Amino acid sequence: MNLQNGKHHIGGIHHGANVNSQLASHRVNFHNRYNTHLQSRYNSCRTYYGNNAYRYYYSSWFRHGFCGGFYYPVRPWYGIENYFQYPVINWMYVENQSAEVPFYTTVYGSEYASCPVATNDYARAYFPTDTMRDLGIEMSALTPAMQCNFRAAILKGTQDLAAEISALIAASFEFNEYDIVVNHYENLNNQAVVLEGFVEQGEIKAAFKMVLDLVNPSQTIVFLPKDQEPSAVELNKLDDMNAKIRSLGGDPNVVQEEPETVQPNPETAEFFQFVQENQQ
Repeated sequence: MNLQNGKHHIGGIHHGANVNSQLASHRVNFHNRYNTHLQSRYNSCRTYYGNNAYRYYYSSWFRHGFCGGFYYPVRPWYGIENYFQYPVINWMYVENQSAEVPFYTTVYGSEYASCPVATNDYARAYFPTDTMRDLGIEMSALTPAMQCNFRAAILKGTQDLAAEISALIAASFEFNEYDIVVNHYENLNNQAVVLEGFVEQGEIKAAFKMVLDLVNPSQTIVFLPKDQEPSAVELNKLDDMNAKIRSLGGDPNVVQEEPETVQPNPETAEFFQFVQENQQ
Protein backbone atom coordinates (compact mmCIF):
# COMPACT_ATOMS: atom_id res chain seq x y z
CA MET A 1 0.00 0.00 0.00
CA ASN A 2 1.17 3.54 -0.76
CA LEU A 3 -0.27 5.10 2.40
CA GLN A 4 2.90 4.74 4.41
CA ASN A 5 5.02 5.73 1.41
CA GLY A 6 2.92 8.83 0.87
CA LYS A 7 3.18 9.89 4.50
CA HIS A 8 6.94 9.44 4.64
CA HIS A 9 7.52 11.06 1.26
CA ILE A 10 5.46 14.16 1.96
CA GLY A 11 6.73 14.33 5.54
CA GLY A 12 10.26 14.64 4.19
CA ILE A 13 9.51 17.72 2.08
CA HIS A 14 10.35 21.05 3.67
CA HIS A 15 8.51 24.09 2.35
CA GLY A 16 9.57 27.68 2.74
CA ALA A 17 7.85 30.10 5.09
CA ASN A 18 5.62 31.55 2.36
CA VAL A 19 4.28 28.16 1.27
CA ASN A 20 3.73 27.05 4.87
CA SER A 21 1.85 30.28 5.54
CA GLN A 22 -0.30 29.75 2.45
CA LEU A 23 -1.10 26.16 3.45
CA ALA A 24 -2.06 27.33 6.93
CA SER A 25 -4.32 29.99 5.44
CA HIS A 26 -6.01 27.43 3.18
CA ARG A 27 -6.65 25.17 6.15
CA VAL A 28 -8.24 27.88 8.26
CA ASN A 29 -10.34 29.22 5.39
CA PHE A 30 -11.55 25.77 4.38
CA HIS A 31 -12.48 24.82 7.93
CA ASN A 32 -14.32 28.05 8.57
CA ARG A 33 -16.18 27.96 5.28
CA TYR A 34 -17.09 24.29 4.99
CA ASN A 35 -16.96 22.43 8.31
CA THR A 36 -20.58 23.06 9.30
CA HIS A 37 -21.79 22.55 5.73
CA LEU A 38 -19.98 19.20 5.44
CA GLN A 39 -21.60 17.91 8.62
CA SER A 40 -25.00 18.88 7.26
CA ARG A 41 -24.14 17.23 3.94
CA TYR A 42 -23.20 14.02 5.72
CA ASN A 43 -26.56 13.92 7.48
CA SER A 44 -28.11 13.72 4.04
CA CYS A 45 -25.85 11.17 2.36
CA ARG A 46 -25.31 8.86 5.35
CA THR A 47 -28.79 7.35 5.18
CA TYR A 48 -28.48 5.11 2.11
CA TYR A 49 -26.33 2.40 3.66
CA GLY A 50 -28.89 1.78 6.42
CA ASN A 51 -31.81 1.80 4.00
CA ASN A 52 -32.14 -1.57 2.25
CA ALA A 53 -34.27 -0.02 -0.48
CA TYR A 54 -31.14 1.85 -1.55
CA ARG A 55 -28.38 -0.48 -0.40
CA TYR A 56 -29.80 -3.40 -2.38
CA TYR A 57 -31.44 -1.40 -5.16
CA TYR A 58 -28.86 -2.71 -7.62
CA SER A 59 -28.84 -6.27 -6.25
CA SER A 60 -29.54 -7.71 -9.71
CA TRP A 61 -26.20 -6.24 -10.74
CA PHE A 62 -24.19 -7.72 -7.89
CA ARG A 63 -23.39 -11.02 -9.60
CA HIS A 64 -22.19 -9.08 -12.65
CA GLY A 65 -19.53 -7.21 -10.68
CA PHE A 66 -21.32 -3.99 -9.75
CA CYS A 67 -22.35 -2.88 -6.27
CA GLY A 68 -22.23 0.91 -6.47
CA GLY A 69 -21.86 3.39 -3.66
CA PHE A 70 -25.22 2.84 -1.97
CA TYR A 71 -23.95 -0.58 -0.91
CA TYR A 72 -21.11 0.85 1.21
CA PRO A 73 -21.21 3.05 4.33
CA VAL A 74 -20.21 6.71 4.10
CA ARG A 75 -17.41 7.68 6.49
CA PRO A 76 -16.87 11.45 6.50
CA TRP A 77 -13.48 13.03 7.07
CA TYR A 78 -14.11 16.60 8.17
CA GLY A 79 -10.43 17.40 8.67
CA ILE A 80 -9.44 17.01 5.01
CA GLU A 81 -7.84 20.49 5.18
CA ASN A 82 -5.15 19.03 7.44
CA TYR A 83 -3.94 17.05 4.42
CA PHE A 84 -3.45 19.93 2.01
CA GLN A 85 0.30 19.22 2.10
CA TYR A 86 -0.46 16.15 -0.05
CA PRO A 87 -0.49 17.42 -3.64
CA VAL A 88 -3.40 15.31 -4.86
CA ILE A 89 -5.60 16.33 -1.92
CA ASN A 90 -4.57 19.95 -2.36
CA TRP A 91 -5.62 19.78 -6.01
CA MET A 92 -8.95 18.13 -5.15
CA TYR A 93 -10.02 20.74 -2.59
CA VAL A 94 -8.09 24.01 -3.11
CA GLU A 95 -9.68 25.93 -5.95
CA ASN A 96 -7.12 28.44 -7.31
CA GLN A 97 -4.21 26.24 -8.32
CA SER A 98 -2.41 29.03 -10.17
CA ALA A 99 -1.41 30.39 -6.76
CA GLU A 100 0.01 27.02 -5.70
CA VAL A 101 2.98 26.88 -8.10
CA PRO A 102 5.61 27.38 -5.33
CA PHE A 103 4.00 24.51 -3.41
CA TYR A 104 4.10 22.13 -6.37
CA THR A 105 7.59 23.07 -7.50
CA THR A 106 8.84 22.18 -4.04
CA VAL A 107 7.02 18.84 -4.10
CA TYR A 108 7.85 17.89 -7.70
CA GLY A 109 11.16 19.66 -8.21
CA SER A 110 12.43 19.78 -11.77
CA GLU A 111 9.67 17.41 -12.93
CA TYR A 112 6.99 20.04 -12.40
CA ALA A 113 7.71 21.69 -15.75
CA SER A 114 6.82 18.52 -17.66
CA CYS A 115 3.25 18.55 -16.31
CA PRO A 116 2.23 21.82 -14.63
CA VAL A 117 -0.75 21.58 -12.30
CA ALA A 118 -3.82 23.38 -13.62
CA THR A 119 -6.87 24.35 -11.61
CA ASN A 120 -9.25 21.45 -11.06
CA ASP A 121 -12.52 22.09 -12.88
CA TYR A 122 -14.22 19.88 -10.28
CA ALA A 123 -12.53 21.19 -7.13
CA ARG A 124 -14.62 20.18 -4.11
CA ALA A 125 -17.06 18.14 -6.19
CA TYR A 126 -16.03 15.11 -4.11
CA PHE A 127 -17.32 14.92 -0.55
CA PRO A 128 -14.35 14.33 1.82
CA THR A 129 -14.53 10.78 3.16
CA ASP A 130 -11.74 8.78 4.73
CA THR A 131 -11.78 6.93 1.39
CA MET A 132 -10.89 10.13 -0.46
CA ARG A 133 -8.30 10.94 2.21
CA ASP A 134 -6.54 7.61 1.72
CA LEU A 135 -6.82 7.80 -2.07
CA GLY A 136 -5.22 11.25 -2.03
CA ILE A 137 -2.36 10.06 0.18
CA GLU A 138 -1.75 7.00 -2.01
CA MET A 139 -1.76 8.96 -5.24
CA SER A 140 0.57 11.58 -3.70
CA ALA A 141 3.16 8.82 -3.26
CA LEU A 142 3.33 8.21 -7.02
CA THR A 143 5.83 9.84 -9.35
CA PRO A 144 4.94 13.35 -10.61
CA ALA A 145 4.21 11.88 -14.05
CA MET A 146 1.78 9.33 -12.59
CA GLN A 147 0.10 12.01 -10.48
CA CYS A 148 -0.33 14.00 -13.67
CA ASN A 149 -2.06 10.96 -15.18
CA PHE A 150 -4.27 10.61 -12.11
CA ARG A 151 -5.42 14.20 -12.45
CA ALA A 152 -6.21 13.71 -16.14
CA ALA A 153 -8.02 10.44 -15.44
CA ILE A 154 -10.26 11.75 -12.67
CA LEU A 155 -11.08 14.85 -14.71
CA LYS A 156 -12.19 12.66 -17.59
CA GLY A 157 -14.05 10.30 -15.26
CA THR A 158 -15.90 13.15 -13.56
CA GLN A 159 -16.78 14.74 -16.89
CA ASP A 160 -18.07 11.40 -18.20
CA LEU A 161 -20.02 10.84 -14.99
CA ALA A 162 -21.78 14.17 -15.49
CA ALA A 163 -22.59 13.15 -19.07
CA GLU A 164 -24.03 9.81 -17.86
CA ILE A 165 -26.29 11.60 -15.38
CA SER A 166 -27.35 14.09 -18.04
CA ALA A 167 -28.36 11.17 -20.27
CA LEU A 168 -30.15 9.53 -17.34
CA ILE A 169 -32.32 12.57 -16.58
CA ALA A 170 -32.53 13.77 -20.22
CA ALA A 171 -31.40 17.26 -19.20
CA SER A 172 -28.21 19.20 -18.77
CA PHE A 173 -26.37 18.53 -15.53
CA GLU A 174 -23.49 20.10 -13.63
CA PHE A 175 -21.98 19.10 -10.30
CA ASN A 176 -22.30 21.29 -7.26
CA GLU A 177 -19.86 21.12 -4.38
CA TYR A 178 -19.69 17.73 -2.67
CA ASP A 179 -22.29 16.06 -4.90
CA ILE A 180 -20.02 13.05 -5.47
CA VAL A 181 -19.48 10.58 -2.64
CA VAL A 182 -16.75 7.95 -3.05
CA ASN A 183 -16.89 5.31 -0.34
CA HIS A 184 -14.85 2.47 -1.84
CA TYR A 185 -11.68 2.30 -3.91
CA GLU A 186 -9.09 -0.23 -5.01
CA ASN A 187 -5.60 0.53 -6.29
CA LEU A 188 -4.71 -1.93 -9.06
CA ASN A 189 -0.92 -2.02 -8.78
CA ASN A 190 -0.61 1.71 -9.51
CA GLN A 191 -1.89 1.05 -13.02
CA ALA A 192 -5.50 1.97 -12.39
CA VAL A 193 -7.84 2.84 -9.54
CA VAL A 194 -11.39 1.55 -9.16
CA LEU A 195 -13.80 3.98 -7.51
CA GLU A 196 -17.32 3.20 -6.35
CA GLY A 197 -19.70 5.80 -5.04
CA PHE A 198 -22.84 7.73 -5.73
CA VAL A 199 -24.09 11.13 -6.77
CA GLU A 200 -26.70 13.00 -4.74
CA GLN A 201 -28.06 16.31 -5.94
CA GLY A 202 -31.63 17.06 -4.93
CA GLU A 203 -33.85 14.35 -6.37
CA ILE A 204 -30.98 12.93 -8.44
CA LYS A 205 -29.52 9.86 -6.75
CA ALA A 206 -27.38 7.48 -8.78
CA ALA A 207 -24.65 4.96 -8.00
CA PHE A 208 -21.57 4.51 -10.18
CA LYS A 209 -18.32 2.66 -10.72
CA MET A 210 -15.27 4.24 -12.31
CA VAL A 211 -11.90 2.89 -13.43
CA LEU A 212 -9.24 5.59 -13.54
CA ASP A 213 -6.51 4.56 -15.98
CA LEU A 214 -3.20 5.81 -14.59
CA VAL A 215 -1.22 4.74 -17.66
CA ASN A 216 -3.54 6.02 -20.39
CA PRO A 217 -6.03 8.45 -18.80
CA SER A 218 -8.09 8.67 -21.98
CA GLN A 219 -9.06 5.01 -21.38
CA THR A 220 -10.79 5.84 -18.09
CA ILE A 221 -14.22 4.17 -17.91
CA VAL A 222 -17.40 5.16 -16.07
CA PHE A 223 -20.38 2.89 -15.50
CA LEU A 224 -23.73 4.14 -14.21
CA PRO A 225 -26.65 1.70 -14.56
CA LYS A 226 -29.85 3.21 -15.88
CA ASP A 227 -32.17 0.83 -14.06
CA GLN A 228 -32.41 -1.90 -11.45
CA GLU A 229 -32.39 -4.67 -14.02
CA PRO A 230 -29.40 -5.21 -16.34
CA SER A 231 -29.81 -4.73 -20.07
CA ALA A 232 -27.66 -6.40 -22.71
CA VAL A 233 -26.06 -3.12 -23.78
CA GLU A 234 -25.20 -2.11 -20.24
CA LEU A 235 -23.91 -5.58 -19.38
CA ASN A 236 -21.53 -5.38 -22.34
CA LYS A 237 -20.14 -2.09 -21.05
CA LEU A 238 -19.80 -3.43 -17.53
CA ASP A 239 -18.13 -6.59 -18.83
CA ASP A 240 -15.57 -4.47 -20.67
CA MET A 241 -14.85 -2.55 -17.47
CA ASN A 242 -14.54 -5.71 -15.41
CA ALA A 243 -12.29 -7.34 -18.01
CA LYS A 244 -9.95 -4.38 -17.61
CA ILE A 245 -10.02 -4.77 -13.84
CA ARG A 246 -9.15 -8.47 -14.11
CA SER A 247 -6.30 -7.77 -16.53
CA LEU A 248 -4.74 -5.54 -13.86
CA GLY A 249 -5.04 -8.08 -11.06
CA GLY A 250 -8.42 -7.18 -9.57
CA ASP A 251 -11.50 -9.35 -9.13
CA PRO A 252 -14.76 -7.44 -9.63
CA ASN A 253 -16.80 -10.43 -8.48
CA VAL A 254 -15.32 -10.33 -4.99
CA VAL A 255 -17.08 -7.72 -2.87
CA GLN A 256 -14.66 -5.99 -0.53
CA GLU A 257 -16.74 -5.01 2.47
CA GLU A 258 -16.11 -1.60 4.04
CA PRO A 259 -16.11 -0.92 7.81
CA GLU A 260 -18.91 1.24 9.14
CA THR A 261 -16.70 3.40 11.35
CA VAL A 262 -14.09 5.97 10.29
CA GLN A 263 -10.67 4.43 9.82
CA PRO A 264 -7.60 5.58 11.80
CA ASN A 265 -5.78 8.77 10.92
CA PRO A 266 -2.76 7.92 8.66
CA GLU A 267 -0.72 10.57 10.49
CA THR A 268 -0.69 8.64 13.77
CA ALA A 269 1.07 5.66 15.28
CA GLU A 270 -2.33 4.02 15.76
CA PHE A 271 -2.72 3.91 11.99
CA PHE A 272 0.48 1.96 11.48
CA GLN A 273 -0.55 -0.49 14.22
CA PHE A 274 -3.91 -0.86 12.48
CA VAL A 275 -2.17 -1.57 9.13
CA GLN A 276 0.15 -4.17 10.66
CA GLU A 277 -2.71 -5.95 12.41
CA ASN A 278 -4.74 -6.11 9.20
CA GLN A 279 -1.85 -7.37 7.10
CA GLN A 280 -1.18 -10.36 9.34
